[in-house]
Formats: sequence, C-alpha cells, structure tokens
Amino acid sequence: MVGRYSHIDVADRKIDGGVFNRETVGLAWWATRRWRLSVDYGFIDLNRTGISGVTKAVHTRLQWMY
Repeated sequence: MVGRYSHIDVADRKIDGGVFNRETVGLAWWATRRWRLSVDYGFIDLNRTGISGVTKAVHTRLQWMY
C-alpha cells in the first residue's frame, strides 16, 4: 500500500498558474516475480484565477519485468 501527497503553487506576480493539490492511495499485487498489477485512486484539486476544480482519477497498470 502506498500514499502520496503533491502540492504545487505556480502563482507569481504576473502569471497565475494556480495552486494544485493531489492526494493518492494505491495498491500493488505481485502475481509472480515478473508480473505486477497496481491500482491507485487520486483526488485532485486545482484553484486558479478564482475558479476551483476537483477531479477524481483511477489508474491501473499491468507490468511485466523482463
């Protein structure tokens, strides 16, 4: 199990890129020594120029190590 938090503030005097926050939790399962399946869920928040947006994301990965 893994958890991650990301924060970036790209607002400056002349450029307002906004404030970005992301919280993610994930699981990985090793089926064999070479095959791995991972799933993570993320909650993403962006505040820019007075407008706030929220999104949720699910990512999956099936990986084979050669």
